[in-house]
Order: sequence, then C-alpha cells, then structure tokens
Amino acid sequence: RDRYQRRVHGVSTGFQLATLSPVMKHLFGGTQLVNNQGVGVNVNSLAGKVVGVYCSASWCPPCKQYTPTLAAFYKRMKSNSRPFEVIWLSADKDLNSMTEYFGHMPWLAVPYHDPIRNKIMQQYKVEGIPRLMIFGLHGDLLLENAVTTKLSDSTFHEWVHGSAKPAPPSTGAGGCCKGGKCVNPKHSHPG
Repeated sequence: RDRYQRRVHGVSTGFQLATLSPVMKHLFGGTQLVNNQGVGVNVNSLAGKVVGVYCSASWCPPCKQYTPTLAAFYKRMKSNSRPFEVIWLSADKDLNSMTEYFGHMPWLAVPYHDPIRNKIMQQYKVEGIPRLMIFGLHGDLLLENAVTTKLSDSTFHEWVHGSAKPAPPSTGAGGCCKGGKCVNPKHSHPG
C-alpha cells in the first residue's frame, strides 16, 4: 500500500505519494517481509524510505558485535520519524538459529525459507558478513557496505539526499565471516 509522506528528514515536501522504487520492487516484490514477532509486513511499506539491507548471522562474532550498534541507530531514526527501514537477510544455517537471533532485532526480515533471501545475497555478491547495503529513497545503491560508516544524523541526511560518502576501508570490522567461519587471522574469535 502506498502512503503519503509529508516530511523527509525535516524538509517539508508538501504532500507527495511515496511509491515503492523499481529496485525495491525487483529485490523484494512477491515476498512478504516479517517482523521479529512473525507478523507479515507488505513490501510496499518500504516506499519513500532509505533501506538498509543487512546480511548477518548468529554464528558470526563481528555480526553479533555490530547488530546492537545498528539496532540503536535504527531505533533512534524511528523515534525521530526518519524514513528508514532495515531488512535482514539471515546467513544462519538453520531456522532455529535465525529465529533466536532475530528476536534481538527491531527491524524486518525476509523469511528464512524464502528463496529471495539467497537470491539477493548472490546478486550483490555477499561473500563476507556483516554487510549493510544502503539504498536511497529512489532505490539507488548508495553504499555497498556501511558497516564501517559512522551511523549519525548527518550520515542519514547524506543517505536521504543521495550523497553518501564511501566508508573508509575495512579494518576487519566487517565482512570477515565467510562460509560459516572467520577468515581474518587477526581476529581471536573462533571460526
């Protein structure tokens, strides 16, 4: 369902019909997103929003370290009525692991058994996690991986206006878990 949007990051836009971008339709069309209570959410709820596609798993220590940071930012954006949504793509090995980990997340997810979950990860060549792809209001991919980006109001403002600056090169803070294990020898966590 389309919705009316009056303000985008504090800038009055008058009334305009917020429609789902073709990119979001292509990525998520035909699927029913879910919240962490298992309630279905229509993909059209992404219309007029900056969308973060977050790939992570419960077995990945850097993911478990990053998830609370992203959750705090997400909650702050939501409490300030910012047009922001995160869609989680689980890289967990089974439904029980996904369900338990998802219970700690405030955003939406693609259901575990939905083939779109793996299709999107393959399309965007997700080989390492955690990974947070940021799509602008019109579906443009702004950042391939925002895990090392400082999450702030000014960063969100850049995302809304499509002027995101690439994150600094990774220092091992993200994308080190591949194929169920950590591949960064500098990390002390088990693989």
